[in-house]
Amino acid sequence: MAMDHISNESMRSYLLGQLPDDQAAVLEEEYFSNREVFLKIQSVETALIADYLDGGLSFAEKQRFESRYLQTPLLKKKVEAVRQQRNAVKPSVQPSIWTSWRLAA
Repeated sequence: MAMDHISNESMRSYLLGQLPDDQAAVLEEEYFSNREVFLKIQSVETALIADYLDGGLSFAEKQRFESRYLQTPLLKKKVEAVRQQRNAVKPSVQPSIWTSWRLAA
């Protein structure tokens, strides 16, 4: 399975445990032998977690995600890592003292 033949949808299905066993086996083979595939799956996984945190998953996807990612300690750590990373990147929304003075005037 060449990298350009692996769709993001297939990777998401794999991560959610929905990819048929034979296809999952092929993907895992590529995952362990091809760094490019490994990095792509990591990227897709981070996007999947972000979609979950943003409330962007369908009801069925959310259930699948929670049954895997919130029940498995290693996967739960990944969710928390993405959450912390996203919180660290968000800019503080505190108005400056000058903004406060202008609003008061």
